[in-house]
Amino acid sequence: MANSPGSPGTILNFIPFVSSIEPTFWYKLSEIKLDEDKLKETPRPIQGYFNHNGSCRLYINSSSFSSTSSESFDHFAEGTLLNLNSLESNEKLSFGVEFFS
Repeated sequence: MANSPGSPGTILNFIPFVSSIEPTFWYKLSEIKLDEDKLKETPRPIQGYFNHNGSCRLYINSSSFSSTSSESFDHFAEGTLLNLNSLESNEKLSFGVEFFS
């Protein structure tokens, strides 16, 4: 006799997300860095998009920089991008302390 969903003995499986960073993301990031941010190293909110069709893929593209997206995905994941200018900036960063305080 097969187990019905939710009955004792049903196995719950988790599939890890796979990120898919599209080339449009890198183009938009370079555009923002050159035209807006320049030498600033301030955190910038971004969004990734996914739906529950079984692909378990998190899409990040040029629309990830906009709070309103025209993408037809069901869900979004919020994140923060910190684009640093130098190795020294990276070494000075105490991730989790400076970044989120």
